[in-house]
Amino acid sequence: MIDLDELVNGLPAISPAWGRTLAEIAGVCLESQRHAPGVWLLTIGCSADDAQLFWTNVANQTRRSWADLQEATEYGATAVAVLLAKRETGYAVIERAMKGTGIDYWLGDDAGAPPFQRKARLEISGILHAPGDSRAVKRAVAARVKQKLEQTGRSGNLLPAYAIVVEFGTPLAEVRKR
Repeated sequence: MIDLDELVNGLPAISPAWGRTLAEIAGVCLESQRHAPGVWLLTIGCSADDAQLFWTNVANQTRRSWADLQEATEYGATAVAVLLAKRETGYAVIERAMKGTGIDYWLGDDAGAPPFQRKARLEISGILHAPGDSRAVKRAVAARVKQKLEQTGRSGNLLPAYAIVVEFGTPLAEVRKR
């Protein structure tokens, strides 16, 4: 089970206010694809099984606030991915990465970990709705994962890198390690 409302408590690199916003945005993306809380998230490349996704139903005001679904997809994918990364790697997001590094977050052990305690890198991407049948959707997600894993090379190769791509139409998430 992945409960997006867990983000309202925050994570080391996500304040409670930002976590609440990310959870709302993910709900906008999921509901735009006609999903309801409890929908199954198909996970590929994970050691864990598929997971049910839960969130608080989205209010019309929130839907209107995030009517730009292209932007919402980026942030909605972040909500799902940071919780999936924690479940899959055992690490939390401990610091937002700077632009140009090829990654979105640094992963580490806990909230008190200083930057030199970075254990892995995380790159996230989202797709609102990949067209085609389930095989076409999986191919589109796999292609994006490949691209994102290559992109992580900009931040070096000393630490493992994870790419997580979330597709909201199915919904599906692929997690790969470099």
